[in-house]
This record gives sequence, structure tokens and C-alpha cells, in this order.
Amino acid sequence: ASMFARDGYTRASIDAISAEAGVSTRTVYNHFRDKRALFQAVIQESARRAAEAQIAVIDRYLSKVTDLEADLVAFCRAFAGPETSACAPHRGLVRQVSAEAGHIPREALT
Repeated sequence: ASMFARDGYTRASIDAISAEAGVSTRTVYNHFRDKRALFQAVIQESARRAAEAQIAVIDRYLSKVTDLEADLVAFCRAFAGPETSACAPHRGLVRQVSAEAGHIPREALT
């Protein structure tokens, strides 16, 4: 996810991705038929992690509201803070997808 988030779909190569992951290019191709399939898996996993982090904060802070203002302030601080740090790589990935949408194969975004 970090390579796609940092370099974008177009500039990220399977060679660079495998080197960063510390595996051979062949290993990557054994798991994913091509860069598009890898990109789809990365987006799905990234979105899953981000959603889990956000849902955990929502459950923790909004499941039992007793003091509306105090509870909402605590929720907002948590939601924007380190408790949702798993969302940061996903936000970077989303920014790259938005910037490169015209250059990413449509099938990779579905």
C-alpha cells in the first residue's frame, strides 16, 4: 500500500514493490496475476483496515453518549487522532487514485 500511496499506480512497478516487500518479483506474480490485481487487493485491504479503525472509534465513543458535547469532543479528537492512524496510508492511496484516475485501468478500480 505504501508504494502505491507514495508513487501512485502508474509509477509503482512490480520490481520496486517486490524489492520494498523483500520478496522476489516471481513471488508477487505467484500471488497476483498482474499489477492491476495487486492494486485491487491493496485497495480492498487498505479500505478494510481503515474501516475497522473508524468503526472501533465510533463504537468506543458513540455507543453510550451521556454528555453530548463532551462525548462528541472526545469522539472527534479520537477520530482525528492516533486511534485512526491505520487510515493514514489509505488516505494517501485515495489521494493517488483521485490524482491518477484517468491513468489507472478501470478494472483495477472495481
